[in-house]
Parts: sequence; C-alpha cells; structure tokens
Amino acid sequence: MNGYSNGNKLLTDFDSNQILWHEKENGKTLVLLLDYDGTLAVIQPNPDNTRMVPDTKQTLEEICKKKNVFVSIITGRCVKDIKEKVGIESIIYAGNHGFEIMYPNGETHNQEISAEHAESYKNILAELEPLAKNGAWIEDKIFSMTFHYEEVPEELQADLDKNAREIIKKYGFKPTGGHLIVETRPPINWHKGFAAKYLLERHFGQDWREKVNVVFMGDDSSDEDIMKALNGHAVTFRVSKNPDLVTDATYLIKSPSEVNQILHKIKECLDSYDKNNNENENQSE
Repeated sequence: MNGYSNGNKLLTDFDSNQILWHEKENGKTLVLLLDYDGTLAVIQPNPDNTRMVPDTKQTLEEICKKKNVFVSIITGRCVKDIKEKVGIESIIYAGNHGFEIMYPNGETHNQEISAEHAESYKNILAELEPLAKNGAWIEDKIFSMTFHYEEVPEELQADLDKNAREIIKKYGFKPTGGHLIVETRPPINWHKGFAAKYLLERHFGQDWREKVNVVFMGDDSSDEDIMKALNGHAVTFRVSKNPDLVTDATYLIKSPSEVNQILHKIKECLDSYDKNNNENENQSE
C-alpha cells in the first residue's frame, strides 16, 4: 500500500486513528465525500460495466450505518444512474457534477439552466452526433454530456477529441475530461466544489468547519474543484497512476483498490471508537 512522494504525503503516512479518533472524541461528525468512476470502482470502456467490488460496497454500507457519519457521492454520472449503481439508500447522491442532488427521502435539488444554455446543449448534441461512429458514442445525462471514444481505433482518437472540443467551444461551453472522454456541462458558476460546500452548509450550517471532519477521495481533474474548495478543511485523496501529477490533494494514491484499503482503515477506526465508547458507558452504569 505504497503511495507516491512527489510533493504529496505517502499513503503509508495516513493514520485514520490519529485523524478521526480525535475528531470523534470532540463530537464531530465524519463527512465522507466520494467520487465513483476511477475511485470506488475501476473505470471500464463502457460505463455500464463499471461496478464496485463486493468488498468495497460492503465496507461502505457498514460505514454508512455508523452514528454521526454523513456520506455523499459526487459524480459526473446522472443521479438515477449512480443511485442504481451504488444501491445504498442512506447516501446523498450528487450527480452531473452536483447539478442534481437526491436525498435519501427522495427530495431533490437541481441547478437551474437558462433557456439559452438548454438550446446550446441541444445544438452540441446534434453536432456531435455525426462523430459518434467507429466505436464513439454520446452519453446524454440531461444536465451534462460525455463524448466517449475509448473503443475507437487509436489512430482516430486525436482527431475525434479535437473535433468534439471545437464543437463544444463554439457554443460557449467548456470541454473537460480524461480517460478517452470529452465532457461538458452548461457554463454556469457551479461545479463539484460548490456542490460539496452546498451540502456541508445545508446540513451543518455556515460553521460546518467546527462541526465536521471531512474526507474526500476522487480521481478526476473535476475532483480538484472539491480539493481546492475544501483546502485546509479536509483530508483529500487523488487517485492517479501518474507519480508526477500536480494536485491539491493531501495524498496521492494509485487505484480504487487503495481507496478500498482506506475505507477499511476508516471503518476499523470507527469500530474501535464505538467499542471504546460502549465500554465507557457500561463502566459508568
């Protein structure tokens, strides 16, 4: 379980007991924010085939059952899709980079999109359609879209990426992405970082920094928005195989398997805290 050392802390330096136990002793809630693809689950060429390994899902379910634990998944997938993928009812799901949020009670919160941006979105979809061949395809997520070319012959990939980005830019939208995809969403002042702070303020108030201990894990450039937004107020992990990656994360780790190991460390810490707390309560009776 070795991390990289290019200006980032090694994963072996992460001591969940030291970080979480102290906060729990002071009555703070643990907030666990997570990306999905490339973080909780290994990225697949077809996103329909992406799944958490059973051990990761079981560990996450057990963490969600703990007292004073708040869990949200913030992803580029649409809310309906990510909720079906994860299948844990107590989690708050923030889809489309936080443009749509669904709470366990079914309540939703969606960012408003202007008629002009909605029309531009339709035009981008229409102009990307002719590029959707030779294995390329478009994932329309209503609030955002992803142009996939993971299965396109390698010699065609560079031109496809360039052409897709030019179409998107023509309408004033910003193309982003990695892992052989191009993503875009309406050019309004909202991203995963805003979504994370919105959730924290909504549930814990403006003084959330005094009430919670935040852990975030993500693998994509869009996840850096959360790392920047929570800088100094969270322990963050960036998943990447690039040892020279420049990141705002506290730790740089290599794979979803290491994410799984971190979740195990967190669960073990929470188990130890609960056991110790129960023993103290029994002694006081």
